[in-house]
Amino acid sequence: MSLDELREQIDSMDGEIARLLRDRAAAARKIAAEKAASGLPVRDPAREEAVIADRVRRAEGGYPAHSVMNIFRAIVAETVALQEGELRRRMCAPACPGPSGKRDELARIVENRELRPGFNRMRLAAPGADRLFRPGQFFQIAPRPREGSPFLRRPFAPSELTPDGLAFVYAVVGGGTELMTRLRPGDDAGLLFPLGRGYTLPAPGSRAVLVGGGCGGPSLGPLAAALAAASVETVAVLGARTAEKLVGDDCLGAHVGRLLSCTDDGSAGMAGTAADALLSLLDAGPADAIYACGPTPMLRAVAKIAAERNVFCEVSLEERMACGFGACVGCAVEMLTRDGAAKYGRVCRDGPVFDAKTLAWRA
Repeated sequence: MSLDELREQIDSMDGEIARLLRDRAAAARKIAAEKAASGLPVRDPAREEAVIADRVRRAEGGYPAHSVMNIFRAIVAETVALQEGELRRRMCAPACPGPSGKRDELARIVENRELRPGFNRMRLAAPGADRLFRPGQFFQIAPRPREGSPFLRRPFAPSELTPDGLAFVYAVVGGGTELMTRLRPGDDAGLLFPLGRGYTLPAPGSRAVLVGGGCGGPSLGPLAAALAAASVETVAVLGARTAEKLVGDDCLGAHVGRLLSCTDDGSAGMAGTAADALLSLLDAGPADAIYACGPTPMLRAVAKIAAERNVFCEVSLEERMACGFGACVGCAVEMLTRDGAAKYGRVCRDGPVFDAKTLAWRA
């Protein structure tokens, strides 16, 4: 098969999937409206448990490929129904706090520029957002570039919060984030916030260590500012594979007593991983709390160190979140009960910040 023939086949498949999604979304909206009119709950806990069980079977290698696509279609369609249908208007009244305390509004782009190759910073005008957010919470953005728009919102944690709005750093890694780079000052973007569970602050006079990797580093900025305001002595670690991927020093530097950078290849700062740098800081002096945000392997290593040193540790997980408020069950994560049994939580609703001891850390 030639390359052109393959492209035509892919385009045809994309069109069919889009048609199925539209049909499924229309059916989901109708069902949601009928339930709401009858006073019935729109959520179906039994179905959520079934989806989670299916995810487990898929992880064990016994999950049919066609069923993966069917469940993906159902999850995305129901997410669209929640975002665009009657339920969305009930949950989040546009441009004002709704019953759930969330805002769903159009925010004006103030800045959208490249920080370094592969990383951009976007600033949004959202007056009063700083009074609603807790460090560690996130928002869902619906970019609307002139050339088109991605199908679903994208989740991001703010790197800065001011009375006038917020800013965040994002890595350009796919089609959706590439479209985001085309937004210009004056353009609008949909903003749903605040979402999720934030960090637990320690008592004044405590000593905290922040550990950031990749875009997780800038997202620790609001936490660093809150810790400084609470008179918590704070040091921070920023890690990346190379110097070109090291971001976040401008978000953290003004709020921490010491900022230690490290790269896997030694091209900037200390040679080694963020976990190596954390060990060196803990060897130099004890800590009362550790907070981390970044790739899962880094978080797993940080959680292990915290458990060995018996230090309270919270981590912010990075996951794909389609809806952002727990409806689609697309961000299920394995957790542990107090007696060590397995259970599942949703990153967008039970997190994204978790006590590291409550997560089932597996390769």
